[in-house]
Amino acid sequence: MTFAADKARALKLTPVSRETEQRLDLFVALLIDWQKKFNLIAASTIPEIWTRHVADSLQLLELAPDAKVWVDFGSGAGFPGIP
Repeated sequence: MTFAADKARALKLTPVSRETEQRLDLFVALLIDWQKKFNLIAASTIPEIWTRHVADSLQLLELAPDAKVWVDFGSGAGFPGIP
């Protein structure tokens, strides 16, 4: 599976607006860039970053569709709270 295919699969699981998709693209790019300096996610999960991390986090939207602010009290790169 390619990176683009993984993204498409993730967004099919949990569709988002074009604007949100652009923000997620930026988030993923920053995460991958910072991954070079800090071990934010397991390197083995980068090829599936969209389905493994982004889509996993986006499934929370179904629990609170009107939520405007999310807070992540965990550790690591901010999954599942940041997206």
